[in-house]
Amino acid sequence: MRMLLIVWGVPLHPLLFVALLAAVAVAAGGVVSLARPERGRLVAACGLAGFLVLWFPWLISVVPEHNIIPSPLSYLAVAGYLFVAAFASFYPTRSWPSVSAFVLVVLAGIATLGLSYRQRERMGEYDRPSIACFRWDPRPSDTLVIARDPFGCIDEQAKSTLTTANLHGTLSWCGGSTRETAQRVLVVAQARPPEDSRIFYPRSGLLVYAFDGKAWTKIPAQAETYALYSTFQSSGSDTMICSDDFSGGRTCTACLQWR
Repeated sequence: MRMLLIVWGVPLHPLLFVALLAAVAVAAGGVVSLARPERGRLVAACGLAGFLVLWFPWLISVVPEHNIIPSPLSYLAVAGYLFVAAFASFYPTRSWPSVSAFVLVVLAGIATLGLSYRQRERMGEYDRPSIACFRWDPRPSDTLVIARDPFGCIDEQAKSTLTTANLHGTLSWCGGSTRETAQRVLVVAQARPPEDSRIFYPRSGLLVYAFDGKAWTKIPAQAETYALYSTFQSSGSDTMICSDDFSGGRTCTACLQWR
């Protein structure tokens, strides 16, 4: 189905041709096995070996991601491959090489799932914070004023953190992805942030990123962060805050308004 994208000028990945040849080999093996099971199994085994270049990405696609529900077809593809591989390994007779190959595939699949999950966990995929964005007017210069905060993002703890860091002026909520989470990020900006700015996610508690129009200030400066981060993207007179998914997608939310 993905190869049909060539109609719209999308270049085809070489692995798609490998998958096509592997599918033809598996189908041919099924036909040949009706008359000569051993030879049919050998042909199918070659096709199934070629399918491994796609099966492992299928496995990785079903590893949990933040706010993403995999398609049921992904699970069906993973289970279907194992079913066909088991059939080719044990029919019409079992042999030491065929059983060993099947066991190795299963073990490699379990290892791939475990390592992928562990990597995402370490990067902070399952600990993404709530992000609240505020326009920052430097006036007044001697006190901190919360002009607009409809969701109560700046509680007493957050206000104390900002005051301790000598952040003065007027803050007005503009957007973000506010929800109940243990980790929180406050983005306060006086001007449009550079699009290559990176807002790394905190490992615990509250983290503030303040942009005065020239440079970013991280509050508290020594706070530990994950490897995952959000960036910014201009959208007309507004600024969006965006995060990339492991599956290749990109999610953007309204953050700062400049009109």
